[in-house]
Amino acid sequence: MKLEKILAWLDRTLKVADFDDVSNNGLQVDRFVASTQTIKQSNNQTISTVAFAVDASVRAVEAAAKAGAQLLVVHHGISWGGGIKRLTGGVGNVVRAAMKANLAIAAYHLPLDAHPTLGNNAQLAKYFGLKKVKPAFSY
Repeated sequence: MKLEKILAWLDRTLKVADFDDVSNNGLQVDRFVASTQTIKQSNNQTISTVAFAVDASVRAVEAAAKAGAQLLVVHHGISWGGGIKRLTGGVGNVVRAAMKANLAIAAYHLPLDAHPTLGNNAQLAKYFGLKKVKPAFSY
């Protein structure tokens, strides 16, 4: 399946547009194809394996790449609020590892928390056997 199609499904299913969230939900690191002459975005490539992790970390990127994934979907991404100001330290290491592995990273914070059936909160409520669950906040 094409990366664009997966991202569109995630955005639509998790209702990303409904959230006023300081995290930058959606694609945060694109896949890139490097040739001897150019580096170009490759979001029209086919994705055959998707990995999931809580945090966008070098360890998560390396594990996803080792598993053969082309997309890593995380709860906590690398870009918050005003976005990335510098590609140094931990963020730089994650981006470097993702680019080396040709791995896209997409993050979904509040939309993944709040989804009524797929979300973290819904799954925790289900795990603990809670029956009368209702939202406590606007998001």
